[in-house]
Amino acid sequence: MPWTLRVTRLFYHWAYTLLRLYWFLVRPDVYGVKCVLCWNQHLLMIRHTYGRPAWTVPGGGIHKGETPEEAVRREVAEEVGITLRQVRYLGEIVSIHDYVRDHIAVFAATTTSADITLDPFEILEAHWFPLDALPPLSGNARQVLRVWQQL
Repeated sequence: MPWTLRVTRLFYHWAYTLLRLYWFLVRPDVYGVKCVLCWNQHLLMIRHTYGRPAWTVPGGGIHKGETPEEAVRREVAEEVGITLRQVRYLGEIVSIHDYVRDHIAVFAATTTSADITLDPFEILEAHWFPLDALPPLSGNARQVLRVWQQL
């Protein structure tokens, strides 16, 4: 692994640690998006270079002035290099973790190709998993998939 990638991943790790300290002190409400991305009876799951090692679905924070739909399209393109054509809003979940009240807009989309291009600074790995063989999931990912399965 190139030294620049190692340094950047170390930066993400330490920045996340400092962010958790800020969250402990401030206890903010944050707003983000997640996308259940399907291809050929498989779901795309990712693991970040920071935070907990459990698998989750692509997504992230909503920028100021950005709609949730714009955010989910941007986050999926940044993290895994997939341009979403149609997305479907499924609902919102609220979870509390690391002293943060996290409001997550949940979306679903399908893609016609399994090709992905990872952001190596943020995404440690990504794989397409069969629906009946998902890896160990984060708490938010389990909540997101419950919303998705209710439809």
